Amino acid sequence: VLLPRSQRDELARTYSTMSADELIGSSKALLFDLDGTLVDTLPVIFDAYSIALRELGVPALHWDDFLTRLAENTTALKSLTAHAEQHGLHVDGKKMQDALRHGFVCAVSAAPEVQAIVPAVSAAKVAKERGTPIALVTASPSTWARRMLAAGGLSGLFEGCVTVTRDTDGLLRQKPDPEPFRLAAERLGVRLQDCVVFEDTDAVMAPLRELGVRVVDVRNLPGHPRYDER
Repeated sequence: VLLPRSQRDELARTYSTMSADELIGSSKALLFDLDGTLVDTLPVIFDAYSIALRELGVPALHWDDFLTRLAENTTALKSLTAHAEQHGLHVDGKKMQDALRHGFVCAVSAAPEVQAIVPAVSAAKVAKERGTPIALVTASPSTWARRMLAAGGLSGLFEGCVTVTRDTDGLLRQKPDPEPFRLAAERLGVRLQDCVVFEDTDAVMAPLRELGVRVVDVRNLPGHPRYDER
């Protein structure tokens, strides 16, 4: 269920007048994506991609193309491999993986802090104050999740909370499949349909809505770094 622009605009107007308490409502748990939802990691990811491509001698990926590839919700390896092939270049998978790993190490080291995304973080804080469980559900590996939470000053907020990452034991399918959210809800002891999910990716939100899950598109929230670019 990909919402048309008119409905997104209507949601944005609604969200703009809602408090964190109202966003949470009577939900039994809140499930949060990480990248683009709790922390603005796009500049770090873009730098990592750029470093990897430069190391491999592949033409640079422009910002707009980078956003398009992220919206496809594929892995970094697949995204950059496809980009190289667009330029008629074949890069060995292991070489690409090694370059990406080096790129992420360099990018994270060069940017020890990332911007926390206020509206989603505020909802998480209010939920914890109310005693409503929160969980982190991300397609990123656990090492990246820990590093980005720390860089955004959010380690304490999610300390001891259920966390589902790309490398979580027992996870059978990755986003955009709803499986990671189901697993988080299961570990919290609640139904997924009784949770509110905070996300920023259409391909991930659509199957959740089809299951009857309430989803907050954080891009529509005032204070989100992409909000003013609508």
